[in-house]
Order: sequence, then structure tokens, then C-alpha cells
Amino acid sequence: MSGALKAYVVQDESDAHAEVVFARLNAAARRIGANKLDSDFHSVTCRRAPEFDHCSPGPVPFTTLFEYGWWRECDGCGVRIEDGAYDDDGNVIDFDIVEEAAAVYCTPACRVRHVAEHARVKRAEVRAIKVMQARLLREHPGVTVIGGDEAGRYTRPNAYVSRDKAGRLRIRQVVVHFDFPGRRHGFGSFRAERDQSHLDRKPALFVPFGDKRAFEAWRKAGSLRLTALQRLLLAAWVGMGEEFGCLTFNAIARRSGVDRRLVRRGIRALARKGVTEYHRGLWTDEGEPAGSGYGLTPLGWAALDLQQITAEQGDSSC
Repeated sequence: MSGALKAYVVQDESDAHAEVVFARLNAAARRIGANKLDSDFHSVTCRRAPEFDHCSPGPVPFTTLFEYGWWRECDGCGVRIEDGAYDDDGNVIDFDIVEEAAAVYCTPACRVRHVAEHARVKRAEVRAIKVMQARLLREHPGVTVIGGDEAGRYTRPNAYVSRDKAGRLRIRQVVVHFDFPGRRHGFGSFRAERDQSHLDRKPALFVPFGDKRAFEAWRKAGSLRLTALQRLLLAAWVGMGEEFGCLTFNAIARRSGVDRRLVRRGIRALARKGVTEYHRGLWTDEGEPAGSGYGLTPLGWAALDLQQITAEQGDSSC
């Protein structure tokens, strides 16, 4: 019998919160109770409670605690469930306690109301998340919404809905997460929050600082479909600046390693896609006329940036 678990009541000295725990020794019970109360060993008291030994190894049902003078708030309406409680008219409240997992309700009717309200709120939150995800895909086509098995604890879609002073359900916050080609760090997020009057009409989009360059490049050039030849020609501009980024066909052939006959056809195909543009009156670094050539458009620079990011990721994964 000396090795059996015994009941102890552990109470935080700073407030009225207490826990019934089961242990073989007082010190062990005190340590367990302090952890449950989010306190420390020297800030709690611990005493034997043989009246609860029959509930070993726990937990003790609240109906049993109630018989010994314990109280707690109803998880439905918030009323204090305690023996001898009075209502606003001075009448003794006849509790019909219902326990469901860790929740306790003062009456079955209170539980029904609470469960129904929770279901209404949950439906509103699910609708808010679906609307937000649809808006994300509409405003940023091509991203991948995170919401299935790949969603972790911090990337799960989330919505918070509550009632306002008039009793109407209001969306307080909606957050959904997304992935995109070229990402190397955390997922991006798309969120809206309600202030005192209304929900944000323009949700905010957040991307980790280390992925901002990749996201901007993908957003500008992610829909481009380039052939292997066109990607080789685009790489001719690697290491060049946007202000002095014009090249002749000969220079492109030299820098890319592509035959000049293929360069002309490939560069003009890139021009039709808006990646390159034709320039006249070029000059060499020595100040001599160099004729005409092609440079990258803003879309072209974004495509080059995205191509380099993708190549870097391929190298790092090897």
C-alpha cells in the first residue's frame, strides 16, 4: 500500500487556484502541482487529500470536487458553479452539472447553447478562410495555398470570429499562408485584421525578408515560358548592370557560348515576349560607336533574377 498513488491538493499561495494530483510522496505531488499551476515549487502549498484517493490515478471528476466544496466557472455561460450559489433574484441555483472531457457546464441546456454557438462561430471562421484563400489566388495567381497536410502549427490557416456589442458575428482576423517558386525561407502570409470599425479592405501580404527578391522576381517573370536556348541567351547578361546592359549579337554569342546564327533568332523571340528590346546608337567603353544591339527590359531583368535564384537553389540541393 505504501507504493500506491495518493491524492494531494496543491494550491498556489498567490491566488485561489488549486489542483488535485496523485503521487507517492508529498514532494513529488508538490512538484507536479506547481507545474500544472504554472508556478514554482516554493510558491505552492501541498496537503494530503484522502477523500480523493479512490479517484487514483486521476483526474478527479468535478462532480466529486463539487461535493467537497470546490467551485469553477461554467464553460458555457461563465456562472460560478458552487454549492449555495444564488441567482440575481436571490434564489438558490439548482445546478445540473454536465461534464464533457475537460469542459464543465452548469446545466444540459447551457451545454447545448454553447455547442451550437461554437458551431456557428466555427462555420463563420471556415467561410472567412475560404474567402481569403480565393482572394489570394485571384490577386496573386500562381501561388500555392498552404492549408492541407503540409500546414504546420504556425502555417495553418487561421480566423478569429466573435460577436460585437450588438450580438453580430464579426471577423476579427484572417491569416492564410502560401508558397511560391524560388522560396528558400518561411512561407508567405496574406492577412486582414479588423480595427475599431471595419476589416481591412486591402489585405496585407508578407514575405520573409530573405525571400523578397525571389518573390518580386517570380511575381514579374514567373509566368514566362522560356526555351533552353532562350535561357542560355538570357544568361549572357549575368554580371551586367541595368544602366549599361546592351549587347550586340557578337557579344551575346561570346558571353553565352551560343552560335551567332541562333543568337539572332533567339533574341528576337525574347523581344516578342517582352524580355529584350532593341537599341540604336550604342557606344563602347572607349567611346567609339558600336552600332545597335539588345538590352533587357524590366521584365527581362526580373526573369534573369529568377533564373539565377532557381539555379542557386539547384546547386545548394546537390
